[in-house]
Amino acid sequence: MITLVAINARYSHSNLAVRCLRHALKEQGIKCDIIEKSINDDMKTVLPILYEKKSKYYGFSVYIWNKEYVYALAQDLKKLLPNCKIIFGGPEVSYDAYEVIKLDFVDYIITGEGEKPICELLKNPDKEINQVVTKQYDNTAFVPNKNLPFVYEKEDFKELENRIVYYESQRGCPFRCSYCLSQNDRIITYKDKDEVIEDIIKLDKN
Repeated sequence: MITLVAINARYSHSNLAVRCLRHALKEQGIKCDIIEKSINDDMKTVLPILYEKKSKYYGFSVYIWNKEYVYALAQDLKKLLPNCKIIFGGPEVSYDAYEVIKLDFVDYIITGEGEKPICELLKNPDKEINQVVTKQYDNTAFVPNKNLPFVYEKEDFKELENRIVYYESQRGCPFRCSYCLSQNDRIITYKDKDEVIEDIIKLDKN
């Protein structure tokens, strides 16, 4: 059992990453829940919600806008549930993963795309595995990707009513701007345009 935690910049936002991970986990028969809050929520109200889950694993998406909040939240959660495993992912920990993993409340960091490594980690909990799970690409490549599924479920749309819903038609960035963490990606994947249109119709209907 894993609880995926999204701490957004504001209530009107939503988190696509945790829904991508949920889709991948469910395909592998791994049970997961999503807790979605914002940095404006009092941490004293969020922490008990996570604690009540009593999950073996907690996965956090870490970004520049929620880094301090997530660090404090994960650290307190680890104190309450010392046997749980804390997994960090996202751009704000990926680029400096080997420094972040030194924090005593972080058990694993997944860098780059998370769907495959998080499934492998949870399917083989007793297998010895590197604390930092990473994959590097030497050259930039553009490839079609049938593994960018439509990750929204029916119940999501009720929860996301009057909120921003994000959609992924391409993963990765072709540019190498020195100030952007996306420059570390070396592969760009994209969905077929007909599939994108079908997905947008699904979004519009909901």
